[in-house]
Amino acid sequence: MNLPDRILLSRTDRLGDVLLCFPLAAFLKQVRPDIFIGFLGTSYTRALIEHCPHIDRYEDRETFLASAAIPDYGAILHLYPDLEVARKAAQLRIPVRVGIRNKIRMWPKLTHSILLSRSRSDLHEAELNLQLLRVFDTGKLPGLEEIRAMELLRLPLPPHAPEKRRVILHPFSAGSAREWPLHRYTELVQLLQQRGFEVWISGSAEEKERISNWLSNSRSQVRILSGSQSLTEFMNEIQQADALVACSTGPLHIAAALGKVAVGIYSPLRPIFARRWGPLGPFATALSVAEPCRWCRKRPDRCTCMESIEAQTVVTGIEKLLAEKYEKESDAAGER
Repeated sequence: MNLPDRILLSRTDRLGDVLLCFPLAAFLKQVRPDIFIGFLGTSYTRALIEHCPHIDRYEDRETFLASAAIPDYGAILHLYPDLEVARKAAQLRIPVRVGIRNKIRMWPKLTHSILLSRSRSDLHEAELNLQLLRVFDTGKLPGLEEIRAMELLRLPLPPHAPEKRRVILHPFSAGSAREWPLHRYTELVQLLQQRGFEVWISGSAEEKERISNWLSNSRSQVRILSGSQSLTEFMNEIQQADALVACSTGPLHIAAALGKVAVGIYSPLRPIFARRWGPLGPFATALSVAEPCRWCRKRPDRCTCMESIEAQTVVTGIEKLLAEKYEKESDAAGER
């Protein structure tokens, strides 16, 4: 089946999940540069969607659900099983409605389905999203190395470079991922500051008190990004940093997509492991132990797999990737 002139991508959950749909949009533009791509999301992710250079229009979920008609899309790809959106798309008679066959409740609302088990797959989430294009004649789908080279976000350049090398630490995940222990972050702050890095701590507005309590106990001198700024402002802060460290969270994926050094700390457990959720970017890496420990499922709050990753390992990863980045930028400047 040929691609339609206009296609709607639907993903209505978290930042990282939404960002990992952008390679699909980038690939569509490679295959057919004139295709019009809409992205159905929420107000929470709107700024992220609007900064993807491959997406032509943000469509708001609530507006979509309340509408009697929408722009003339020839197809919708349900990248997340949002049943309300699926019902509305069927009601609006979008001609081609593609989703995953495993989600039984979605079946009656789809015209085409793909048999795909995300939880048992060895593919990365970005690769899994691309599988929904199998109903169209798009040719060979891109692999991870091709995806890493894609431009997924575009922000204005920062007004000036920081005087010191700057690292943002994002220690919490709002319960969406296994977290590296705070005492490890305390060790990391000390090691980074000893090496002359400026350290910023980021988190949501709801996490501000937790961050303050941790820092008051650790006596670390850092700047706190409280989460009171807008998503665009936060992305600009990441743009002006050299590196970001976090577990499997949206800010980690944003940093990777912006071409920053992004170091993720992951549990080895399927399906939350780095093979599926690791950051994708030219200077991104994921740290994880080879095998899960016996506490991984019984006591996720005290998982020794995460705790066993040392702060020095993270520092080494940051410095190695920064050296690679500076060398590549220097070579590019020399060629000009």
